[in-house]
Amino acid sequence: MARGDRRAGLLARADLPGRAASAAGAAGAAVARAGREPERAGYLAAHATCVASSALGLERPRRVSKTLLMPLLAGSVLRRRRRIGAPGAGALLTGLGLAWAGDLVLLPERPDLNRGAVPFAGAHALHQWLMHRAGARHAPARALPRALAWAGAAALVARRAPALLPAALGYGAVLAASSALGDDRALLAGAGPADLAATPLPRADARHGIGAGANLFLLSDGLLLARAALADPGSAAARLLDAAVMDTYATAQLLLVDGLARAEEARAEGGRR
Repeated sequence: MARGDRRAGLLARADLPGRAASAAGAAGAAVARAGREPERAGYLAAHATCVASSALGLERPRRVSKTLLMPLLAGSVLRRRRRIGAPGAGALLTGLGLAWAGDLVLLPERPDLNRGAVPFAGAHALHQWLMHRAGARHAPARALPRALAWAGAAALVARRAPALLPAALGYGAVLAASSALGDDRALLAGAGPADLAATPLPRADARHGIGAGANLFLLSDGLLLARAALADPGSAAARLLDAAVMDTYATAQLLLVDGLARAEEARAEGGRR
């Protein structure tokens, strides 16, 4: 590893508290939109319902609320489409449509994870394109730990649930790439610091949430694989893992979409240096 990459890795680890605070600010700003966007209020309500019903094993509310998530988030993009610009809005809406298709494939209690991974991989390809437009580039210091995590997960799946290897290998690599790219600090150029003293919630430019969203997406799908490989269907452990999957997934989508939309707005405004 080159000296610059080692230094970047050390700086990233040293800045973890600051990055967590920035992500909290982006989350606070995302939640605050509920006061002026009915579709955002609906998204937060569907998120909470999906998590609670997953934990309790209540199938009908889980299915209904999960089906509503991506259309409601798409409504927020449509509201801002002129500020975002045609290329960015088109990519975000297409990505949300692909994620919605993936959600529908994964809706049954025992879903086909290999089939569900295909539309999600397409959505992540669009996320990566938007990150690249915003200035993000890959670096070994960010790629190596994710490659190791990907290899470890694939080894576990090969041992415990070999039928899921296509998703673990192919989609896992796409997820790891999105996570590594989303953590590039170049995405925050011109974003300014988070305001943790803001009330009632901390605030930050939505671009602060891109890295956290990409990492949460990686965590969410890791939990999904763990549930499929390790937990008995219908068990308390499976239900809790389902709830954790949905919580991290819905939060990841919110942070990513808001952050990438803001990056495109800044690009249109000429605000990104």
